[in-house]
Amino acid sequence: MKSDGSTSMEAYYQFDVIDTRPSAYANELNISPRIDGVGVPLSIELESQLPNLTGFAYRFDGGPEQTVSNDGNPYALITVTPTHAGDNTVVLEALLSDGTRSPATTYTFGIWSGPVVTHTPEGSGTVGRPATFTFHPGLPDVASYRYSLNGADEETIAAGPDATATVTYTPTSWGYNDVRVTSVGADGTESDLRIEPFDVRDNKVDVYSTYDWSRKGIGWTGYFFFYTQLFGEVTEYHYRVNDGPEQVLPASTDGMSTQVAVPFDRNGTNTLHVQSRTSGGELSPVTDFDFEVGNAPYVVSAQYPDGTWSGGGGVPGTFEFSGGTPGIVSFTWQIDDGPSTVVPADSNGTASITYTPPHNNESHTLYVTGHKADGTDTDATSYDVYASAGA
Repeated sequence: MKSDGSTSMEAYYQFDVIDTRPSAYANELNISPRIDGVGVPLSIELESQLPNLTGFAYRFDGGPEQTVSNDGNPYALITVTPTHAGDNTVVLEALLSDGTRSPATTYTFGIWSGPVVTHTPEGSGTVGRPATFTFHPGLPDVASYRYSLNGADEETIAAGPDATATVTYTPTSWGYNDVRVTSVGADGTESDLRIEPFDVRDNKVDVYSTYDWSRKGIGWTGYFFFYTQLFGEVTEYHYRVNDGPEQVLPASTDGMSTQVAVPFDRNGTNTLHVQSRTSGGELSPVTDFDFEVGNAPYVVSAQYPDGTWSGGGGVPGTFEFSGGTPGIVSFTWQIDDGPSTVVPADSNGTASITYTPPHNNESHTLYVTGHKADGTDTDATSYDVYASAGA
């Protein structure tokens, strides 16, 4: 302020204030559904912004003092294992390079009283395979447990001398399953409700195809893919088409699906039956995959494979017609929107034509329809002829 009473413009100065006391935080306590509990190790992050930090000293729930280095970071991670539900405490101090310590901080956190659930075998479950669940008490003097397995009606089981109880569950559906359990004390005291997720794998083979075969007829080949959620255990697939012989196919070892080629030899609805086999000899339930085989004729050319650049302008190609459905006596063929031409079929129901693309680097579509002796027609086959630069 000047002598005449006037003032200058305001100036601002920003600065940070460092708390001399360290902080602690257990992020796992925010997970839903709750995963903390008695006997479950809990990670706690200790942090300090003091510049000469070398580590932390801490006591968990009144226990002996322990130290942990910060390794040059403003934080360190410790693991504690609660022995009781309710409030637990960590008292911590920051350790400084000059040998002094910061003021102490007391971090109080609540541990859930819901029973801890373990299961064997460990890891994901599998449809049709029993899993054994053990309930461990989160409160003292537990007399029984009320539980529900994947939404089923609630049941009650008495606690054993060690206050635990064991139940067996065989999953019938894959995906998310859960176990819900509450402990009940001798005096009627109830714990928190534990919701324990349980991932379950499907034991059946999933079958799919990337193509629509509803028009393709006898003579064509369909490509199907087998996939299992039991990757690493499944070593082979056993399959058959309709009532045909069983065939064995080694399972993919790269975690991807396994491909199988199926020649079409029957019009209408066909069924692919497949099951997996593990290295231990366990066979999965049979998956029945229905697919439709149409009646469109089969077309093949050595000079011009379907949809492949080959040959060229002025290079003739032989196109053979067959299959589709039994009883074909003739075929009609057409290039693009040109005229239609009928050719008779031989006694085997086959015929062939010669077509020469007029120019290089052009694509044409060959359409073929079969005709039966009863006057009915098949679906049309479209076949792509790609003429490249030629010889």
